[in-house]
Amino acid sequence: MTEKLRVLLVEDSEDDAALLLRELKRAGYDVSYDRVYTADAIEISLGKHDWDLVISDHGMPAFSGTEALQIVRRIAPDLPFIFVSGSIGEDIAVAAMRAGAQDYVMKGNIRRLAPAIDRELKDSEARRRERLTEEQLRSTGEILRSVFSASPLAIIATDVNGLVTLWNPAAERLFGWKRDEVIGRENPVVPEQARETIEARRELVKQGETITDVEARRLRKDKTFVDVTVTVAATRDRNGLPDGVTVVYQDLTERKQLQAQFLQAQKMEAVGRLAGGVAHDFNNLLTVITSYAELLRADSKPDDPRDDDLAQIQRAADAATALTRQLLSFSRQRVIEPRVIDLNEIVAGATKLASRLVGSSVEMLSYLDASTGTVKADPGHIEQIVMNLAVNARDAMPRGGKLVISTRRVDANELHESAAAPSGVTAYAMVSVTDTGTGMDEATQQRMFEPFFTTKPIDKGTGLGLATVYGLVKQYEGTVRVKSELGVGTTFEIYLPTAQESVDKAPRASGDAANSNTAGTVLLVEDEPAVRAVARRVLEGVGYLVIEAPDGQTALRIAETRAGPIHLLMTDVVVPGMGGLNLAASFLGRRSTTRVLFASGHEYAADEMSAVRESKHAYLKKPFTPDELVRAVQGALK
Repeated sequence: MTEKLRVLLVEDSEDDAALLLRELKRAGYDVSYDRVYTADAIEISLGKHDWDLVISDHGMPAFSGTEALQIVRRIAPDLPFIFVSGSIGEDIAVAAMRAGAQDYVMKGNIRRLAPAIDRELKDSEARRRERLTEEQLRSTGEILRSVFSASPLAIIATDVNGLVTLWNPAAERLFGWKRDEVIGRENPVVPEQARETIEARRELVKQGETITDVEARRLRKDKTFVDVTVTVAATRDRNGLPDGVTVVYQDLTERKQLQAQFLQAQKMEAVGRLAGGVAHDFNNLLTVITSYAELLRADSKPDDPRDDDLAQIQRAADAATALTRQLLSFSRQRVIEPRVIDLNEIVAGATKLASRLVGSSVEMLSYLDASTGTVKADPGHIEQIVMNLAVNARDAMPRGGKLVISTRRVDANELHESAAAPSGVTAYAMVSVTDTGTGMDEATQQRMFEPFFTTKPIDKGTGLGLATVYGLVKQYEGTVRVKSELGVGTTFEIYLPTAQESVDKAPRASGDAANSNTAGTVLLVEDEPAVRAVARRVLEGVGYLVIEAPDGQTALRIAETRAGPIHLLMTDVVVPGMGGLNLAASFLGRRSTTRVLFASGHEYAADEMSAVRESKHAYLKKPFTPDELVRAVQGALK
């Protein structure tokens, strides 16, 4: 079987060329060739064809084999080159080999040419594979170096003695040491107390074990610690023996912060649910206290010495009512009446009120940007946010200072930066409250929105001010940002999504109870006996006939069995045995002309409260005063 062979033949003698070709054919080669004998011809032929081999005479009249070798090595460095000459000395042959020739054959021993070619073709293939492997390794090395340099993970390699051999830019950023500071030294990020454990792990890794995602604390150059995950693998030499380890560190700071925020959110949600439950019972108690105190004051004479005592009871009840509303605002469980408002207008009014609270030692300034825009919110909530922050700022400036309240419009992309803005939100109206007070340290900032957390003395604060602000802002799908520095001051920035609609007019107040008709029958559904008793007393006092029911089933039985009319069903939103909405629907199925008035201090069932608003039935918040109860009943019966 013949083997194809492409030969560039550098030979000026046609007879010698024929001799060489006969020998190659005799050896079993199917030869294709080009015979040249000038420098230009060699370069042209090398440029036009791919050759397997160059065979060259050494001594030619106008051109030497050494020159031919130089041209070939310049153009095709790896192309096999064999001299075939009739007269070549040993010193010339050695020089030729040093210059890059693979072999030389004497024309008098031409039969040695075929074995030389065969050997050289095999060696050439081996060299080609080796060169390809080196190129691949070089390319792989470049890729690894690129990955090593660009990796966001800190990568540190050490040798068998634990001395650093590699230290990438991410390691510089995470730990603070520059590469030149650590190469050839022990890994400085390992704390002294962890070195024994690290050495034990190193031995396990050398034995083939890989350590993956182990959480640990590592040391920074500034002596602080950073939480990381550690992944360790052994590196090995060409013989497969361990020659060091490579360690990959991932910074856990952001993950830890997110975990802490998640736990904090869970804790605040749990406290919010507790606050809603407590507020329900508390509002029932306040309804009883407020109503009886007002009834007693109404029956007392002007000079009755007990009138002042009753007034104190009412003031205490009012304070307790405000505290309960703060609890509900914090927990985002208070029924709200949002409408589109001009934020500057509400903030301006709240600022005037706040100026009376902060005192003369605090210089108060306001800068309201006309382009701030409108938001959809309960005006009372906005006032509450501003007032709470202003009072908090005042308490942070016991010796006086400066309080600045400002507004401006902020593009959604500017606020959220790298993250996408919530769907449909293009801009925010921002309220900023800045003081020059004591500021907060990092630990206080971590807990400042926790309900009941306060740095004030026990008799100076409830710990609900900032928690309420947080709850209200989140209720309107807004964001709170805080900047604070000890000894410098604090800035709270409240961001609320801007509204697209025009400003709503404030709802009109209800009419005067004295000018309304009070005739009618009211079915009062309430599970708290004391609330039923006081509500009945108030309503009967102004002429209503009141029928009591402690639960929904009793109310439905009354609807079926009572012969006379029932003009109004007054029920709590949360009724034992069934929801207030279900009760109202069932009741109206039996008596379609009856009006409905919902009353509740619970307000934690957001879906139910939304349905109440959509039902268009009247609603009365607990705690309520006798006058508020009468007005609500009269309004529902209109």
